[in-house]
Amino acid sequence: MKKRRIHYFFYNLWYLLTKPNRELNYLIQRMTRGWSDKDIWNFDWYLAGIIKGGLKRLKETQFGCPNNLTEKQWDRILDSIIWTFDTIGKTENSGKVLTKRESKKMEKGLRLFIENYFSLWD
Repeated sequence: MKKRRIHYFFYNLWYLLTKPNRELNYLIQRMTRGWSDKDIWNFDWYLAGIIKGGLKRLKETQFGCPNNLTEKQWDRILDSIIWTFDTIGKTENSGKVLTKRESKKMEKGLRLFIENYFSLWD
């Protein structure tokens, strides 16, 4: 494990030193438009990470919930959606195949995300 970390450190250092213009360009793109050309190569994975992080923060800082739900119900909905986008991020490049139960749970989380999209505010 330690060898792997050292390898990645030196690889990343080499990459940044030999490709500074490309990485700088991606940084400028993210700063000006919120995403870079590098991000759209695997845009679904990139968005899953952004959504998961935002939802976790929303859950930590929320001051209420939608009018038709209790706080406990809203927390369960947010947990389900967070699990879904976390799973998308973990399985995207790993080659892991979801079980039927996990697939149904993911479908439920995506459905809840769509149904509650306009309630994702603080």
